Amino acid sequence: MRVAFISGTSIVNSTLFSSWDVRTVETEYGPVTYKTKGEHALINRHGYAFPLPPHSINYRANILGLANLGFKDVVSLNSVGSRSEEHTSE
Repeated sequence: MRVAFISGTSIVNSTLFSSWDVRTVETEYGPVTYKTKGEHALINRHGYAFPLPPHSINYRANILGLANLGFKDVVSLNSVGSRSEEHTSE
């Protein structure tokens, strides 16, 4: 089953995906760099090299890039910020 994943920076940079090939697909909204192995692809939603802040993520390019590669099944993994004691309530 061909499945694509969209993740954040910590997941895509983990050692779990270090052996995956890095490729780029061009879209009308710009290039999308992704990792691939077998029937799977992994996109870092924040881009590669210098991570983009959330308001600068090129969502259209990411989704169109996966569609252009033939993916119909996509799993998006999300996490937000960190847990700081000064921001928690008891």
